[in-house]
Amino acid sequence: WDIDVAITASNKGLENPPGLIFMSLNENAWNFVQHSKLSTYYFSFQKAKDAVVKGIGSAFTPAISLFYGMQQAIAEIRQQGIEKIWDDHRKLADAFRKTVEFLGLKILPPNPSDSVTVIEIPVDFSANKIVTELKRKYGYIISKGQSILNDRVIRIGHLGRVDLKADAELIAALEDVLRDSGVKLTHTNTCDYFLKYAKF
Repeated sequence: WDIDVAITASNKGLENPPGLIFMSLNENAWNFVQHSKLSTYYFSFQKAKDAVVKGIGSAFTPAISLFYGMQQAIAEIRQQGIEKIWDDHRKLADAFRKTVEFLGLKILPPNPSDSVTVIEIPVDFSANKIVTELKRKYGYIISKGQSILNDRVIRIGHLGRVDLKADAELIAALEDVLRDSGVKLTHTNTCDYFLKYAKF
């Protein structure tokens, strides 16, 4: 892919809590590391590589419990097959977005990633209040908007251990909170619509 440095984390679609970062450097990037004069306070690519080469594994105390969690997650990913997982997440995300539009709300951006759905809340209502109420009433933790989208959008992730049942329950809870907040919806009973649309 002609990528010099690739970085991901244990909570990015790998069904684990945050706390681990995975990095891969090609020869070009390692050349920069070896000739760099920049000082490092804590993390050093070279120290990390030296620890692996020496068989230590990690230059610093690692989060052992997260490593066990990652080991299990990777085994499950290999068992299911990554292509099937991608396809399932695509289907869930697509059905979720179609259902949100069925409610009468707008999705951002025009061509969204299958990893997250960003929902624009009508201008007279507080997106942050929707986030708060979903947590208070139903225990769902979703994300607020950032920067200029603060209090304008809500963000709902689709990666990790998310399935048809979980998304259907979230859709029903979201509809309830939106209605109680006074948002005018074009349709109701969207949980049924979602279940009909999500074909697996």
